[in-house]
Amino acid sequence: MARKTGKPRKPKAAPPPRRVLRWPVLAIALVVLGGLAAAARLTWPDAHGWHSLGNGLGRIRWAETVTGFAVEPPLAPQWVRDLRARGLPWPTDQPIQPLGAGFGTGGGEQTAAWYVIQSARPANELWAVDKQTLRLMDATGKEVPWPGGSGAALIDGERGLQYLYLGVPRELSGTGARLRFRLVRFEGPGRGPVSEELSLPF
Repeated sequence: MARKTGKPRKPKAAPPPRRVLRWPVLAIALVVLGGLAAAARLTWPDAHGWHSLGNGLGRIRWAETVTGFAVEPPLAPQWVRDLRARGLPWPTDQPIQPLGAGFGTGGGEQTAAWYVIQSARPANELWAVDKQTLRLMDATGKEVPWPGGSGAALIDGERGLQYLYLGVPRELSGTGARLRFRLVRFEGPGRGPVSEELSLPF
């Protein structure tokens, strides 16, 4: 019985690799992140809201409350640092890398409320708390003893950004308790500018 003969079939060429559209996916992820951030602000609008220092001096906002054995300036959120590492210049007023500033330890765990301050104009000196004006109020508005502890660290001199930290009781963090105080900045001889009284969460 005769067999059919013919040219051998050529193997089919593999289909070209599909291009992965990374930018659209990343754009969608950024929109989702932005929506989550907006929702968080609606849920707790005062948490990250800016408060004026008054007299055109600048503004301040709560950034984070941290408990640990070392009092060190916190970094920007991890997702912001991840975006920066991928070359996306996501705006932030917090540091991407450690500032190298530390305020020691008190022999045990400490809770520190960190605030970001942006001055209206850069200055050589940092804002500090006027401790004579500082009061710690619980959620009911009752004054309670302040445990002490404060400090400041420069974030970005060109943008007039700095950190301010205040020691707070851990059990009052996130309960609606607030710190009331004024800020002062010493510039040359004598007392420098003074902020209006602030009332901030932690």
